[in-house]
Amino acid sequence: MHFRDRVASKYWYDTIQNTRYGCLEGYRSGKTLVFRGVPYGKAERWSLPEYPDAWDGVRDATLSGPMGIHVNRDGVLTGVEDCLNMDIYRPDTQQTGLPVMFFLHGGNNQIDGADQVDFTEFAYAANVIAISVNYRLGALGFNPLRVIKGEDPAQASGNFAILDAIRGLSWVRDNIVSFGGNPGNITIAGFSSGGRDVMALLISPDAKGYF
Repeated sequence: MHFRDRVASKYWYDTIQNTRYGCLEGYRSGKTLVFRGVPYGKAERWSLPEYPDAWDGVRDATLSGPMGIHVNRDGVLTGVEDCLNMDIYRPDTQQTGLPVMFFLHGGNNQIDGADQVDFTEFAYAANVIAISVNYRLGALGFNPLRVIKGEDPAQASGNFAILDAIRGLSWVRDNIVSFGGNPGNITIAGFSSGGRDVMALLISPDAKGYF
């Protein structure tokens, strides 16, 4: 069967999966299927995140996506503004209906990215789909300046990194069946500042129902 003929809402025991936006080709690593740099949204500076653009053909999902702009631990400016992407790990099995863990990396919401933790071995050992997310950092991720506030309450909050996470959760809800996951069984987790972001999601009305 050609990838174009595949149903987007069905898991295929393969390194190629078809999402609502297009096909992705990941790779096998040990006992795990890995898909890196998967776009879950797009956003202009200090604006609400939107759904990603669709693409034709098969998109390479073997390399980590870009992190948000930040000064790294070596004092070097790195990353990009268009950083809304995620890494997806799932056991290399035919099983479907797997629980999902949605992970937010640490770094004081100022540094680091989705590759902070490699979930290759964890996904198989725990028999879950593990997802690690890149999102906007620093002043691009949190900015309450009055000059950029709009009429939309979410936009006016300035909490763009949290809004990115909600967009990521929305993408997972809509597409995780294609990776053999259960959209009704999503758990959010985070390390350090990612843990604080989890608490923010717990109290955010916009995140209700996604996990």
